[in-house]
Amino acid sequence: MAVSRDTPAQAKARREAMSRQLRHGEPTNRLHIIMSPDQEGVDGKSEGWVIRLDPESQKLVDRKIAITHDAKHTDTLLRADTPVAIRWAAFESVVQPVTITPVPGRQNIDGKSESYLFHRDAQGRLMYRTISIEHDPAHGDRIVVKDRPVVDWWPSLKAIGHLAEILSVPGRQGFDGKSESWVFHYTSEAQLLYRKISVGHDAAHADVLVTEDRPIDGWWKALNGIDYLVTIVPVPGRQGIDGKSEYYVFHRDTDGRLLYRKISITHDAAHTDILVTEDRPVADWWPSLNGVS
Repeated sequence: MAVSRDTPAQAKARREAMSRQLRHGEPTNRLHIIMSPDQEGVDGKSEGWVIRLDPESQKLVDRKIAITHDAKHTDTLLRADTPVAIRWAAFESVVQPVTITPVPGRQNIDGKSESYLFHRDAQGRLMYRTISIEHDPAHGDRIVVKDRPVVDWWPSLKAIGHLAEILSVPGRQGFDGKSESWVFHYTSEAQLLYRKISVGHDAAHADVLVTEDRPIDGWWKALNGIDYLVTIVPVPGRQGIDGKSEYYVFHRDTDGRLLYRKISITHDAAHTDILVTEDRPVADWWPSLNGVS
């Protein structure tokens, strides 16, 4: 079942609704998928955790899923929703996660991997902390660096609007002692922008703005028609194949339905992006996400 594109009037209505919501704070119907750092390609599949705000309890919950590496990319629910407060020590006191991204140079070091967890505090300030996940069956997690205000510690995120997602640039990880990422964010008028940043692999992890803000429209053909970006997830088994990597892009339509599309990005300097699979409803295609609204 394909999903029809919004008309210009629908797109305008969606942006206006999004703008109203942004003026009152971050969107709460987000979805976060953290791929398990030591379960990539094990037995032909990769595992991950899906973290979201449960609309009934208004508490963060997580479930565990698996996705196969074959052409079908079959997804399976491994564990039902569990309160994050029970399972995740690293999420202590976090009520509004924004995005999670790997710490460059700190993957699979001493049996664990580190990530930056961005979130909003009770005053609405954008904060971040560094967390780690163990590479053992228990996947023990902990806070490595406690909360810090992004405005004081991330020069590359200066004047960032409403942070939506951070995506590692394919083919630009670990070059010259640093890794690059695209940062997607909204203006208060709900315009989706992106910038490119780099983060060093040394202990300081110095961040630098590489490319200033640009509008998605005109620069990302594969993201055409997306105004409410939810999250971007690498497609298991499709990273660095034939000079490109593929991603699932989750987003919401005018009615708030959760959709996804598949895109690819080349590893060359142009980083050409292509729409591989058009929008489909998550409810019809992802059994592991059943009940996720």
